[in-house]
Amino acid sequence: EGAIKYFLLGAFSTAFLLYGIALVYGATGATNFVEIRANIVRFSLEHNGLLLVGIALILVGCGAPAGPPSVAVGSTSAVESKLVAHLYAAALRFYGSPAHVQSVSDPVAELDSGDVRVTPGFTGQLLARFDPDANARADRDGPAPS
Repeated sequence: EGAIKYFLLGAFSTAFLLYGIALVYGATGATNFVEIRANIVRFSLEHNGLLLVGIALILVGCGAPAGPPSVAVGSTSAVESKLVAHLYAAALRFYGSPAHVQSVSDPVAELDSGDVRVTPGFTGQLLARFDPDANARADRDGPAPS
């Protein structure tokens, strides 16, 4: 599926590029940039629709695919949460994933909606949220390491 998508993307980009080049040649009668520029100045770009369409198709054909979307790292307004969220975002950017920090009132709830993709959590706060009756409040109170 992915291979077909990139094959079609390449085919259409090439078609747009070649058709744009043909339209620019048809409008100016030249393939040399200096001659094309001279003809654009001489014939006035605003009144030459064929040339405008050709240039637009060339730009579309040369366009690059958009980069990956930025990963939203959620944080609350607390200073500690913002600091850890910025560390997470910096680590994601270091490894090649665009990331940004997004301040929200409840980052864990935003995970369910998809507005936030990553959120740092402090173990005690998460434990209190997901299991309010838990007795563990420190590492020594948790299960024995295996």
